[in-house]
Amino acid sequence: MAPIIFTERAECQCCYKCISKCPVKAICVRNNRTDIIQKLCVLCGNCIKDCPCGARHIRSDIESVKKLIADGGKVIFSLAPSFASEFHDIKTGQLIAALKKLGAYAVSETAIGADFVSYSLARDIKNAQDKSAGQRLFLSSVCPAVVLYIKRYAPDFVPYMNNRASPVLAHALLLKKLYGKNTSVVFIGPCAAEMREADQLKEISAALTFARLRQWFNEENIIPEEIQESEDFVQYRAAKGVLYPIDGGMFVSIRAYLKEQGVGNVTFLNISGINNIVELLKKANGLKPEFPLAVQMLACQGGCINGPGAARDSATIGRIEKLLSYAKNAETKLSVDALSVPLKLTGMITAKEVPPPKYSRDEICAVLSSIEKFTEKDHINCSMCGYKSCVSFVKAIIDKRAEKTMCAAYMRNMARRKANALINTTPSGVVIVDKDLTIIECNRNFARLLGK
Repeated sequence: MAPIIFTERAECQCCYKCISKCPVKAICVRNNRTDIIQKLCVLCGNCIKDCPCGARHIRSDIESVKKLIADGGKVIFSLAPSFASEFHDIKTGQLIAALKKLGAYAVSETAIGADFVSYSLARDIKNAQDKSAGQRLFLSSVCPAVVLYIKRYAPDFVPYMNNRASPVLAHALLLKKLYGKNTSVVFIGPCAAEMREADQLKEISAALTFARLRQWFNEENIIPEEIQESEDFVQYRAAKGVLYPIDGGMFVSIRAYLKEQGVGNVTFLNISGINNIVELLKKANGLKPEFPLAVQMLACQGGCINGPGAARDSATIGRIEKLLSYAKNAETKLSVDALSVPLKLTGMITAKEVPPPKYSRDEICAVLSSIEKFTEKDHINCSMCGYKSCVSFVKAIIDKRAEKTMCAAYMRNMARRKANALINTTPSGVVIVDKDLTIIECNRNFARLLGK
């Protein structure tokens, strides 16, 4: 399977901004170009959103979806709720009609799966409360990028993740139950990490980002805003699960189900931005909350509405407003009819733990010396290389993820020495002065010419 996020090397200017934004430093530098280390990447998409050159891209699975449609089976598009903020200038019915023109058998709301997840998580919390020493910490597993991070870099927290499937997986299970197990479910949303679910889980046939959907519309000369509105989403309409893509949206959805089951004394915490999540988990080891604590964690700052596969043409506040406007007419919870569909809502994407590397003091000191950092004073920690400190940069060199030439101070010193060598070996007299003709530097030949 081709990498989900990749670098167009010809476009990369090696500014190291992607390294500074990557929470796990899954970027390596070779020959003044950056590449993603796939086995370390958590697919958060920071490197896509923050690349000033546009050198990072998300894989296109358009051709795979076209093949599913051409094969003649039922292909149902699972549309992420953040479509309301992404395609805010297009009526919902027009967007559904445009998707059906692409060949979809039907279109359904991914948010229905989110409501199922809320219902299941409410039951988990109730069961924990019914036990005298039940689980108190519940980490949401709705964001696949966060799941990847925890499984790879914070395995101590895996037991606290609610193994209740993601909204996309829950929705796919529902659609296959309603339309037959041979139905192909294609997710469309703002997320790169959801493609990992499509690669791993047989229930999800493929995933496309909003950006790729726009590309497909352009290729087929489909202009959604010019199409007459068609029928609505199939089967059920989502409830407050449509709020999952924003900070705290999960808890608006879950509260109704908690109230229904008579559950109280639950503390909710929402945190977005993968770097914030990394810092939180580093400091949360040994956390033992007195009451159930449910934590919604979304890798993208502000929520899924700011995913790497979404357009970045408006401010977060505007995107939130569009989503809230769409959600205001949604019911508080799913109908009894919908929730009565028997689903086994378990399963998450898999990932191997990345053991923390070990470095000897001698190794670190040797590389520090090679870039002329002999004392603590030399550790200026300017972060121009993308790493927070000179020591973390040196560790990356040891891991063959970085090159000495990334250090601006080291390269300045080298350039200065080369310039000095050139000046000193020139047979002519050479002098460098500032705008006031004050001598900054000169060679011996100039001094000899000038005399005492």
